[in-house]
This record gives sequence, C-alpha cells and structure tokens, in this order.
Amino acid sequence: MEFVVEGGSLERQHTGCIVVGVYEDRRLSPSAIELDTASRHALDEAVSRGDLDGELGAMLLLTRIANVASERVLLVGLGPEREFVES
Repeated sequence: MEFVVEGGSLERQHTGCIVVGVYEDRRLSPSAIELDTASRHALDEAVSRGDLDGELGAMLLLTRIANVASERVLLVGLGPEREFVES
C-alpha cells in the first residue's frame, strides 16, 4: 500500500482517499473544516446526524462529496482535542 502526503488545497486533490480528523464532541479538525466548507458542509452534516462522534479510532467513510476531487473522504475520530498531540 502506498501513502502520499501532499500540500495544497484539499478539495482539489485527485486521490483515492483523503483522511481528516474529528475531535470528540463532533468537532471538525482544521483540515476537516477546509473540506467541509468546500463541500457545502457535507462533513458537518454527517457528523451532526450522529454518524461519528469523534471517539478515538472511530471511522466513517464518505463517498461522492460535492466539490471534492477525492473519490473518498475518511473521517477518523481523534478523541478529546486537549489530549491530541501532533508529532
């Protein structure tokens, strides 16, 4: 399996899947907010209806998101924001 990390506008990335995080209490991460804005709030809609609560390790795969070039968007639960540490 090959993973590629690229910079630039997330919604314009032509790829099989973009992975973004959701904190506990259904709060979107900054990268998820970027995609959510481009998609006219499709990510927030999925999270708001209870499909993902942000629990650490939980996942939700979304397909055919409007205005997003990627085939899929994988939302991954990051747990509590105060405990999340990027390394």
